[in-house]
Amino acid sequence: MNIALIRTMDSQGRIVIPAEIRKQMKLSDGDALELENVGMELLLRKCPTHLNGKEEMASYLSVLYSVIHCGIAICSEAHILVSAGIYLPEGTPVTEELAELVADGQELISAENCPVYPVSNTRQPVCAFFPILREDREPLALLLCSRTGQHLSEMELGCAKLVAAVIANKIK
Repeated sequence: MNIALIRTMDSQGRIVIPAEIRKQMKLSDGDALELENVGMELLLRKCPTHLNGKEEMASYLSVLYSVIHCGIAICSEAHILVSAGIYLPEGTPVTEELAELVADGQELISAENCPVYPVSNTRQPVCAFFPILREDREPLALLLCSRTGQHLSEMELGCAKLVAAVIANKIK
């Protein structure tokens, strides 16, 4: 059921979103909303889930990087969301091989003879891949990209896997 109401805007440009619409759109306090004007219409939509929680994801990556000193990133099937310890700018498209891994959602500790690269213009391959599976949400993945000759211990891999699990459970 679509709900259409007329609302007035206050002097600071604020509009109250009625409770019925907030319930229907499953909006809660702190949700990001996108505004778009199309001609004389103003469209309001809930931001995609991958835009919510980026700051929190970045803080988890920062802590993990301080422990394992390995390039880390979180990506979707389409692009890089956040990174630490490696230059992978937000929004950079991922390679087709990586997109397939994200879609499959399987954990992977990669072999050196068959490297998968996170983006097309990097020399650091993905050495470990941990899916971030969230119910009814776009699949994400935590990537570890080691420097040449850097080998990660079981404990370091376990820390990364734990961070991926925390992100899956904590971030909307």
